[in-house]
Amino acid sequence: MHVAFSREGSKEYVQHKIVQQAEEIRKLLIEQGSRVYICGDAKRMAKDVFRTMTQVVAEHEQFRGNLQEAETYLRDLKKVNR
Repeated sequence: MHVAFSREGSKEYVQHKIVQQAEEIRKLLIEQGSRVYICGDAKRMAKDVFRTMTQVVAEHEQFRGNLQEAETYLRDLKKVNR
């Protein structure tokens, strides 16, 4: 579990943690079929978090930098509660 606190001390956002843990996230999500849980204010952070996750997933060799395919992949995962 990785936590980010944007209201206490130095501002660290979920997107920062995603970028810091990008390789691990790709491995867990794509190669091992893990689930990802992100908690927080959906109105304020959801778009930025999804955009960052899309960029991280697109860097996997399976997607070869294709943001559209990575976005579709993430939306499909969301449909099956992953």
